[in-house]
Amino acid sequence: FIETKAPTHYDLNQTPINFTVEKSQTATASVTAKNSLTKGAVELTKVDDIDGSTLEGAIFKIVDMNGNDVRSDLTTDKDGKISVSDLRPGDYQFIETKAPTHYDLNQTPINFTVEKSQTTTASVTAKNSLTKGAVELTKVDDIDGSTLEGAIFKIVDMNGNDVRADLTTDKDGKISVSDLRPGDYQFIETKAPTGYDLNAKPIPFTITKGQSQVTSVTALNSLTTGSIELTKVDMDHNGTLEGAIFNILDQDGKVVREGLKTDGHGKLIINDLKPGNYQLVETKAPEGYQLDASPISFTIEKAQAAPLQITVSNKKIESSSGGDNESITPPNKEEKPGKETSEELEKGNPETQINKQQDDRNTGKELPNTGHKKDSTQTVGILLLLAGLLSILATKRKKYY
Repeated sequence: FIETKAPTHYDLNQTPINFTVEKSQTATASVTAKNSLTKGAVELTKVDDIDGSTLEGAIFKIVDMNGNDVRSDLTTDKDGKISVSDLRPGDYQFIETKAPTHYDLNQTPINFTVEKSQTTTASVTAKNSLTKGAVELTKVDDIDGSTLEGAIFKIVDMNGNDVRADLTTDKDGKISVSDLRPGDYQFIETKAPTGYDLNAKPIPFTITKGQSQVTSVTALNSLTTGSIELTKVDMDHNGTLEGAIFNILDQDGKVVREGLKTDGHGKLIINDLKPGNYQLVETKAPEGYQLDASPISFTIEKAQAAPLQITVSNKKIESSSGGDNESITPPNKEEKPGKETSEELEKGNPETQINKQQDDRNTGKELPNTGHKKDSTQTVGILLLLAGLLSILATKRKKYY
């Protein structure tokens, strides 16, 4: 028998079927001709589940609906493809046995059917997700490194799209996220811990392909600073005082601010003080007032909203003359006699004693004592000269009349 046309959906069996008719044969000779269903083809394409890029190196097997292996060790090529062309019509499944590098194994069976008399290749697509990585953020105080609970973050990708939101640091100051695809991200703080300023600076991090370790990042926060408003006043309620100068010391006695001066309204406003214990120390009093160097202790509380009000008084310096802040000039003292004159008085020099008596009686301007002895000869000469002048004047006067 020579088959010239196969049954529908079957391949032509071109193998001759021999048979023999025997002499005196009474029974009918019987032969069997077999045909195989026409086989079909299938093509699988392995792609990334996000960007659709094809993936080389995935390994599959094909099983029938009874779970029997039909093909095995089928590996996607550089174009991410597996082609199988000799499958009998029927229902099958691709089963992934090994994922491409850096991708998670996709254990979901991929069903396909080879139809009878199928002339086109069946096509299926298998998707894989990149192996996801983990990140852990720790929120700490920027000074002492203590962990901070209650900060809220979101994660965005490099296009600014939200990937995760409402992530809150726990009692250990930590946020853990374990299902991030490889790529570049940023933590964005949306709410600061209580008593701290919001840190709006993005915290970048990267999840790499094939990453097995948890990526760790640290986020810092600064305590919300407080302020004080000092008013310097007169102790006797005579108004505010300008020009007082202060230093601020921390609880360890370290100067943190210096040369702080009260203004024309007696005010001194100091901002940006971290919560803690401090002291104000006056280093210079207002003009005309006593310095009060006694430290003034104060505390900036966490999350303090309003400035702390402090009033400091100074006592006015009392003037010995009863005047206010006026400098006192002592009265002029009578000049002491020179050394030589003093010696003459002690020796009882009469001329000197007379001169002194005349000086004592003199109510006019006091002439300075030069400290030299007066010569009696000079005195007589002067008197004679004066007498001569008077005589000349008298003679001229008589002639005139």
